[in-house]
Amino acid sequence: GPLAAWLRPSVAAGAALAADVPVVVLHSASPPALARPSRVLLAVDEVDDAAVGAAAWALDTLLGSGGEGGGAPSQNKELHALHVVTRPPPLDDGPGGDLAFAPGAPEVAAWRAGEDDAGVAAALEGAAAGLEARLGPLADAAGVTLIVAAVADVSAGDAIVDAAAECAADAIVLVHR
Repeated sequence: GPLAAWLRPSVAAGAALAADVPVVVLHSASPPALARPSRVLLAVDEVDDAAVGAAAWALDTLLGSGGEGGGAPSQNKELHALHVVTRPPPLDDGPGGDLAFAPGAPEVAAWRAGEDDAGVAAALEGAAAGLEARLGPLADAAGVTLIVAAVADVSAGDAIVDAAAECAADAIVLVHR
């Protein structure tokens, strides 16, 4: 019935979750142009071999230079590598159940960035350094500029969408486990 349709994941999400091979999902609201993207956001939850493989695929398939050599960045192409750490929401501050700080307050931005917790901040800094170390040589060889970031948020999806908008990404590559 109608309720079951709401609870069932989309066909694209179902295929992406169940497939044993990479799945490319194209957003139907804006059909893709046939030209290669110039900015790709790679979102990962671990800095591991899967992230390196996805970066190599994105560099070759999406940002490929069409035979150009490495070295200087080709045609201003960018790979934005984002490590996302999910965090529990901030604690309620009382019987009303309001957040400990008002949405939109400066504390929210600090909390989302992990700046309120030394351990989270250190983990994010380490993740960004790990992305740079593992993906930097691949991007350099492809002649693509690598830009790394690490964020903490309650919703990985929101963090990815925010990062894609911020860097004006033409495509998003997710590593799903």
